[in-house]
Amino acid sequence: MEQEQHGYQCRGAFVLVTLLLTGLVFFLYQADFSVKTSQPAQPVVVELKRFTLDTNPDPAPRGPARIIRVLSTRNEHVLATLSPYGSGFERELLQRFADQYDYSLYWMHSRSPEEAWKALTKGEADLFIGLGFEPSEVLHHKVEAGPAYAHYRPVAVSVKAPAGSAFCPDTVLVTANTTLSAGKLTSDLCGSTRRRLSARRLPTLLGNVAGSKDAVAVVDSGRFRLWQPFFPALKAVTPMGRPVPYRWYWSESRPGLARDLSLFWKSSRSKRVLSQLTELYFGFLPKHTDPYAMHQLVQRVRYGASVWGDDIVRASKKYEIDPLLLMAVIYQESRFDAEAVSATGVRGLLQITADTARTLGIDRSNPHQAIEGGARYLKSLWDSLEGWNLSKWDRWFFTLAAYNQGPKNLEKAREKAISMGGEGATWSELKSIYPLLSKRTSCRGNEAVRYVQRVRFYYYVLHGLVVLAGPEMEDLGALSRVVSLETSPFS
Repeated sequence: MEQEQHGYQCRGAFVLVTLLLTGLVFFLYQADFSVKTSQPAQPVVVELKRFTLDTNPDPAPRGPARIIRVLSTRNEHVLATLSPYGSGFERELLQRFADQYDYSLYWMHSRSPEEAWKALTKGEADLFIGLGFEPSEVLHHKVEAGPAYAHYRPVAVSVKAPAGSAFCPDTVLVTANTTLSAGKLTSDLCGSTRRRLSARRLPTLLGNVAGSKDAVAVVDSGRFRLWQPFFPALKAVTPMGRPVPYRWYWSESRPGLARDLSLFWKSSRSKRVLSQLTELYFGFLPKHTDPYAMHQLVQRVRYGASVWGDDIVRASKKYEIDPLLLMAVIYQESRFDAEAVSATGVRGLLQITADTARTLGIDRSNPHQAIEGGARYLKSLWDSLEGWNLSKWDRWFFTLAAYNQGPKNLEKAREKAISMGGEGATWSELKSIYPLLSKRTSCRGNEAVRYVQRVRFYYYVLHGLVVLAGPEMEDLGALSRVVSLETSPFS
């Protein structure tokens, strides 16, 4: 299969990617707005007092004693909009707890962590899952802090690196829903003339920084990684301060709930769930986004959609594959080059082997047949995993690994995982197993891992671009008709 390609080594490409990607989202985020996603609609919300409440948290509530009033700020870590992989890391983690202990969730979204903290200490909520938050006051005796399940360091984000050792930006920006402070930017050479600006949402802040060569934003590295692909001109220019813990806080006024939460976080199940969700939502993200690679992705996807969009739409609907996922696979395989030939002899848009092409009865050099045949082969691999008892996404990741290195090598990886005491049922497990196959078999295990991770990343970026642009998105050509996905296995 084809490896990562890096063209565009000139300065002009940097300007182009800024115009194509940063420019795309910058004007949309000059004012706060509600993002329209291609995922199922979230419950209707209304303003009540100073919180935004979900009006239908559970279609069959189990009574007041089993309802948890949950407070959070609106952000990508809690409630996903960019990601195609689920409702959100924090939201899904809490739902796993609620399912295990038979609770219903009633979501309340606050404007800031400080506001949520005050509501929790006053008994107006039962649980606060604000991320990257440390209360300035000593913990209230009626509030318990859960264990820190992750740490992210605050970073200064800018379009350019600071000159020399002095770092004195004219403008410092922070978001209103974080406890990170502009005051964290300190230097012996800095005066007191810096302006501090704020924005309700992180993308608004990043858009403003991307549009200024002098402005700097203070964000935590965890949240910045989720947004950086859509602001490729931005980079973390310097780490700042000590790492910020991510944890839950809950009221002790409900002893039963407090006991269940404590038991959950002490259990081996929580560690397993935490590992799986971390891999699902963040495991594919690169440490840094290459702006030139992002430029190439957008350019080639635009080209592919304009030339073969109708074929992709037909194949996606016929074989129940998200068209954006299919596009991510095509991009990884050939960069939408219908004449691409790899060193191992595979060729065409989907880089299909000669044997597989004969089995499928297609001419792999014909792009129309290659798209239909590649989608059919992906679906056949998916169907072959029916009895493996996999989650939806692990099943797709296994399918991608089998597409890259063959179904027999997937079976070997699974068998080896089981022989080593595992279950062979998650991609997070097989990620560490595949490289071991390279030592004794013909399987290129490291390549399989890179392949799956790259396809996942491209899929995330394509989905995010569609979400951000909403109905105005035209770059995907014919695919713009189906990105809202009437019916799909991803709904």
